[in-house]
Amino acid sequence: MPSPARGWREQFSRGAPHPPILDLICRTPLERPTGEAVHYSDSGFFILGALVVAASGAPLDELVRREVTQPLGLTDTVFRPPPRLRARSATTEVVPGRGGAVCGSVHDEIAATAGGVAGHAGLFSTCHDLERFCRMWLGTGTLDGKRFLSQAAVAAATLDQTADGVGPGGCAARRGLGWVLQSNGRWVGADLCAPAAYGHTGFTGTSLLIDPAAGIFAVLLTNRVHPTRHGGSAERIAALRSRFHNAVWAALS
Repeated sequence: MPSPARGWREQFSRGAPHPPILDLICRTPLERPTGEAVHYSDSGFFILGALVVAASGAPLDELVRREVTQPLGLTDTVFRPPPRLRARSATTEVVPGRGGAVCGSVHDEIAATAGGVAGHAGLFSTCHDLERFCRMWLGTGTLDGKRFLSQAAVAAATLDQTADGVGPGGCAARRGLGWVLQSNGRWVGADLCAPAAYGHTGFTGTSLLIDPAAGIFAVLLTNRVHPTRHGGSAERIAALRSRFHNAVWAALS
């Protein structure tokens, strides 16, 4: 897949003119032959969101509400939060080109340029809703006695889909369908969880970690980009995640 995300963010944060994002992705040359390496990029999930919209004929936010959040009872999980939820949103980065402190609007520049709804970013949520979401995964697709995902879908999502691929710098890059698996250079950071645990991190400091062997999950909603992403915040959040998850697993497992 192409991986121009960093350049896009710099371009969009400056407010520079740009072509439609999907067109830009399709015209971006590949960095390396398909199948040669695993590279984390927003491009694939942005395209996936566009494909889902094209196949369903429905806007992505409407489809997510109808097929995911509403059935699961995730009442505060939305794209483009309304005023009642915007007031509860954490302020992220101070971006002069976006009017100062960003609050109640997606932090990701690409998703913001796309109107706040994209396949890779833009979804707001709460610990309460994410608790239900994680319990559904721990239940191998069931929640409160109702099945939402088949066992086969859960198994496929948490299976290594990259054939023990290698990412940048020669680090392992094991990935499922939307989940990061161990070992991986982008692993959420937890030494005490089981080998079958899976998770994901968010740029602003958020993370999920689910350990089906121990029956434990952890939701961490932090804000490492306020007022800026610079100053070593990436290294500090990595250390915090590791301490947090190991403390939770030591206490509960």
